[in-house]
Amino acid sequence: MRSAQRKARIIDKNRKQVRVKLLLSTLPIILILIIIGIFKFGIKYWTSTDKISVSYPNSQGHIGVTVMDPKFGEMTTLIIPGETQVEVARGYGTLRIKNVLALAKNEKVGGDLLPETVTQNLLLPVFLWSQSDFENAINGRIFGIIKFVLFPVSTNIPFADRVAMSMFLLRTKSSNKEIIDLGKSQFLVKETLNDGQKGFVLNGKISSRISALFTDTKIAESKLKVTINDATNSYKVSELIGGIMETLGGKVVAVNKQPFIGSDCLVEGGDSRIVKNVSLLLHCTRRTKGNNDELIITLDGMFVKRF
Repeated sequence: MRSAQRKARIIDKNRKQVRVKLLLSTLPIILILIIIGIFKFGIKYWTSTDKISVSYPNSQGHIGVTVMDPKFGEMTTLIIPGETQVEVARGYGTLRIKNVLALAKNEKVGGDLLPETVTQNLLLPVFLWSQSDFENAINGRIFGIIKFVLFPVSTNIPFADRVAMSMFLLRTKSSNKEIIDLGKSQFLVKETLNDGQKGFVLNGKISSRISALFTDTKIAESKLKVTINDATNSYKVSELIGGIMETLGGKVVAVNKQPFIGSDCLVEGGDSRIVKNVSLLLHCTRRTKGNNDELIITLDGMFVKRF
């Protein structure tokens, strides 16, 4: 009897050992499959063909805007001097651009205020932002990349997108990276600012060479015709949106003034990718309908209050 019990215990122990060994041997495969699943289905913005831009403060007190082009394996970083005077988005007045994120924190409105301010002042389409972790990541520092992916201070870039961006940053050659200091361009001029101290102010439109970095190839190739239905009672808003769309490569064919309704904004068009990208940029509702080479942007009263 005891022999049979002992034999049963040995068999049971052996079975447990087999199960443990099987689990240990398959665990790496399970983890890889989980990571692939998260990566594949968790990516929200990154694609293998579309340009994508990120705004962030750098360690010198300036604002960087990095454009990554996965199609050609190129990366360009614009440096906006921190002492540049801008009109802050959402009607928060005039500030030096280096202070926008601090204002966003104090007002508890989120870091989106930085890319919105960049877009409205420079007409450069960007909606992603990160804290200075991103600067270390684009410099190819492995610990900076790890921190950006796993322990970012604050950002609106999802985890899977941070992984995809980091993989791009690691494989991009130094020869394919460029830095453009706008403080050394004719686009910014030095003068006394509203606070009585010296700084930079915007001096007309940014050069076509720089705006071309943000052009959406598909929008440009399709010769996208853009119609703006404007119910904001503000000519400036539709003019800014038109400028942003032209930077992306579209052509504004009509601006229709409409009565104030009190809603927000809507982006409609036949190409779902273009509709998605423009709606993300403007934080609008989107609807896929119509022709692929046409885009209709309807702006209303709520939009002008947050733009």
